[in-house]
Amino acid sequence: MPRRRITFVDLLRLVASFQMVVGHTLDGLLRDDLRGGPAFDAWTSVRGLTSVAFMVAAGLSFHLSTLARFEAHRGSRAAVRRRLRRGVTLVAVGYAMHLPIGALFGRDLGDALREFAIADVLQCIGLCILALEGLTLLARRPSQVALAAGGIAIAAIALAPLGDAIVPAGPWRFALNYLSHRGGSLFPLLPWAGFVFGGVAVGYFALPDGARTAPEVPVRRVAALALVALGLATMASALDLDGVSMNARPAFNLGKLAAVLTVVAALALIGQRIHRLPRRASILAGEALSLYVSHLMVLYAGVVGLTHSVGHSLSLPAALLAAGTMVVATAGAGLAWHRLKDATPRAAPVRRPA
Repeated sequence: MPRRRITFVDLLRLVASFQMVVGHTLDGLLRDDLRGGPAFDAWTSVRGLTSVAFMVAAGLSFHLSTLARFEAHRGSRAAVRRRLRRGVTLVAVGYAMHLPIGALFGRDLGDALREFAIADVLQCIGLCILALEGLTLLARRPSQVALAAGGIAIAAIALAPLGDAIVPAGPWRFALNYLSHRGGSLFPLLPWAGFVFGGVAVGYFALPDGARTAPEVPVRRVAALALVALGLATMASALDLDGVSMNARPAFNLGKLAAVLTVVAALALIGQRIHRLPRRASILAGEALSLYVSHLMVLYAGVVGLTHSVGHSLSLPAALLAAGTMVVATAGAGLAWHRLKDATPRAAPVRRPA
């Protein structure tokens, strides 16, 4: 009988990916007069967990692919190169998504350059992956990487109020954008790196045997960690942080982490009944980057993007139909991109003579 797979990480990526597509589409096309009320506020709160889920999933995936096979990964130069190339690619694509081409269509060049210099989600995840790979190469045991990741996660969330006081400007603006959101960065390392590194620590604790972990183990352990995060959020809420933006407050970020870990525990519970995901679902779970890029191009690309040509003009039924269409189109693009990569010839590995 084939070995059961750990499916909840793929489920988390799928849920986050399609919530991202739906969220961006509705946000870009829904009429302004419909943006209010209890239902909209609840949806906005849930939508705010999407990016946290992506980053936690990135950390969980790093554990499964690297810490759970520590010596094999470190002993493979090809695997290390792939990981480093992945991190650099994410950073490069993140900046490419904000190239100042808007200046060609009448946008102020200064504004376009300031947007290009911000730290977005791909840069944040890419730098975290590079740092984690560096830790893996320096460490002697996977437990050392997990402990370091946990410490960095706590530090990133705890120090976010200090980053919030930084206003990126001058010659150091580019680097300071990685510490503060006040220069326009949506995902500065403080606190967002905490979710990626936290995902690694969660994976090490919840999946001690990697993909071979018994399916019932992560349910209990992730649920316990969700309660710990909630308790820490409650304690952090007592801090006097007047003047600090909500996104930099430890209590707010720990609360989001607790909510996402609760979802992860629920997906792990569901995953106990799933021996293996359908092939297309597994493919899409691994194509988060192509899903991200493709739907943003349709929505925001220059003067042809839907947010420019349609804008906030759709009724709720029309916006929901557009979101559903975008999900189908984005999934098709992800599958097509995967087939294209599979069809592209790869150079044969160079074998050293015995």
